[in-house]
Amino acid sequence: MAPNVKIMPVNVFEGEGATSYDVAYGIVYATDQGANVINLSLGAYAATNYEAAAVQYAASKGAVLVAAAGNDHTYLPSYPAAFEPVIAVSATDGDDFITDFSNYGNYIDLAAPGVNIYSTFPGSSYYSLPGTSMAAPIVSGTAALVLSKNPLLTRGEVESILRKSTVDLGGKGWDVFYGYGRVDAYKAVRNTPSPLSSISAAGTFTMKGNNKVGFSLSAYRKGLKVTAYVKNSRGYAVRTIAKNKLWNSNRISLSWDGKQDNGAFVGSGAYTMVVQVSNGRETVAKTKQIKVVDSVVPSIQLSSSTVSFSPKAKGKVSIPFALNKKASVTAQVYDSKNKLVKTIWSNKWLSGGKQTLVWDGKNASGKLLPDGTYRLKLSAVDDKKRKAAARSLSVVIDTKVAFSGVSLGQTLFKMDGVAKASFRMNLKEPLVVSAYVKTEKGAISKQLLRNKKYNSGSYTVSWDGKDNKNAFVSEGNYYYTVELRYSSMTRTAMRTLMRRPIR
Repeated sequence: MAPNVKIMPVNVFEGEGATSYDVAYGIVYATDQGANVINLSLGAYAATNYEAAAVQYAASKGAVLVAAAGNDHTYLPSYPAAFEPVIAVSATDGDDFITDFSNYGNYIDLAAPGVNIYSTFPGSSYYSLPGTSMAAPIVSGTAALVLSKNPLLTRGEVESILRKSTVDLGGKGWDVFYGYGRVDAYKAVRNTPSPLSSISAAGTFTMKGNNKVGFSLSAYRKGLKVTAYVKNSRGYAVRTIAKNKLWNSNRISLSWDGKQDNGAFVGSGAYTMVVQVSNGRETVAKTKQIKVVDSVVPSIQLSSSTVSFSPKAKGKVSIPFALNKKASVTAQVYDSKNKLVKTIWSNKWLSGGKQTLVWDGKNASGKLLPDGTYRLKLSAVDDKKRKAAARSLSVVIDTKVAFSGVSLGQTLFKMDGVAKASFRMNLKEPLVVSAYVKTEKGAISKQLLRNKKYNSGSYTVSWDGKDNKNAFVSEGNYYYTVELRYSSMTRTAMRTLMRRPIR
């Protein structure tokens, strides 16, 4: 009935018998494994709470349940077929008449062929078999066929399609023998709506940098979650346009500006728009190929107009910038007299998006340039010889620590166990500071600061007269020693040393 679907065989029998608990456990197991349709070619005349709860659980998860009505030609309801969420199936013969063995009653929903049905048989063989257990899988297979055409249908929608896609047998309309009629697979598929229409979009998108290409499609129902993205010719997703977005309309309309997720424009070539819709259980996708013609002029964006660094301290400076597309970039450094001192890049091809240029502060000969302000010029050109507007920024090389010295709070410290001595330091740029109290012979009595980061400003550092062992020092002459460095320097590279005596 549905040759391309996957089958999950769940055996709840031991020999020819099965307990209602095992049947219920099998239904729950199949549901939890993601079964869309659960066929139950089994039954008994006693309803149990186990099976009732299991079928309700499966129905709540969206599974279509189909069960055999039974083969005793009786009006007595058989379970699980007689449970409300389950499609109960009676059996017809080759002449479309109810068989002389099929059960009947007010719980019958559909009829299906149940005589001479070729099926598997224990012992790795096949036999032509009769029974409502043969008829039920025909309905289950038809339900699977319907879901193959539209996986987004709800359980109720599948049941409705099956009921209105029958050959009416017996009395007009529903009756106790055939239910709503004998299932008809062709009618069921014909009555199944497509989940999505084709994507409507222009075949060619001439990308200018300020325009978009629109695309749309129709879904058979509202309230679906939409994911849309664009793939390149190698199958990689380059732009996500929507991700699990709840769409409360049958018409899905989106647009693409030609950019990748990193903000850069794609190049010319073939791209594929992919739209996926999901009901939380199943997903359906449609694709549309589009040709992109790149007419975008390249551009460079700088994140700042000035950067400062000390080659002796930091070693190198990193300058971030962004390209709006793939381009060939030239980066050159000029001094204050507009003389070219270093070409860092010469027509280097870079992809669009965020980039970083690194310079060590040296000229073309490899010598460190003196302190001063230099101009870094960036230019770019794309593969069609379209030029970007050149961008420049100032690079300040500064190898001297901006520090205006230390001032003592007092030159005589009368240590009484409560008072504190202090000094004040003035920083003119962010620095890392270590400070000590030393004896006249240079031995460290107390470390007051250890690699503490400060921004520019004025700071006071205090000393209580105690040494590193928390004991008060003896009378005598002592000195404050302040060591300063840039944050990226090694801890042993001291930039400035200040010594001030204190008695």
